Amino acid sequence: ELARGVEYLYLPLALLGEIDLDEYARYTKLCAVLPRILRTEDEGKFREVLQEHPQLTAVAVSNLGHLPIVDGLGLEGRGDLGLNVFNSRALLLMQELGLESVTVSAELRHQQVRDLRKYIPCEAVVYGRLPLMVSDQCIIRQSAGRCNCQTPGQLSDRMGSVFPVVKEFGCRNVIYNAHKLYLADKRDDLYALGLWGLRMLFTTESPRECVEVAKGYLGLTDYKPNVLTRGLYYRGVD
Repeated sequence: ELARGVEYLYLPLALLGEIDLDEYARYTKLCAVLPRILRTEDEGKFREVLQEHPQLTAVAVSNLGHLPIVDGLGLEGRGDLGLNVFNSRALLLMQELGLESVTVSAELRHQQVRDLRKYIPCEAVVYGRLPLMVSDQCIIRQSAGRCNCQTPGQLSDRMGSVFPVVKEFGCRNVIYNAHKLYLADKRDDLYALGLWGLRMLFTTESPRECVEVAKGYLGLTDYKPNVLTRGLYYRGVD
């Protein structure tokens, strides 16, 4: 249901072999998301996985080391959040490197996003738990004594906030924000930013919650998370 209403569906590389890509490709374009951490020995493996799935239209790159992996595969290159594109000169560089689009930094205020010279189509994450840290060590295995990465874990701080710990490619973990970024009630601000697209980042949500969130950004429901954040869109970074 969600795939029917979006332009691109971004899928982590590790999920490509676990779901029926043909079914999703009937309704939308599929973009593989490369892991943010890679070693030299991973490059060939990543490239093989991409070649095994002809349903893909694009691949999202998080660092410049990803570019040689996707070179010559005939897939659109789309700059992901990890590139931390913060200004217009960086956008120009991304264009020169041959990317089709870029997701701009989540640390920009909404006025800064608006004022970017958009040399290439720009996207922004406007919903979801933003990644806080990538761990090369499996936190879940260290705490549970065995690898149980398929089930998300949790970390908590002294204030009682709970941070999901989610599996990343290669038995690594990503720690996500305790609060979900939510801007559906700021649609006028979002539409004034000159963006090509708005990205929703789903991690621990149920399938139904994903659909309700998407409807909220289309103005079809008034759904919102119980605990939310505006991120840095209205306060920026010091």
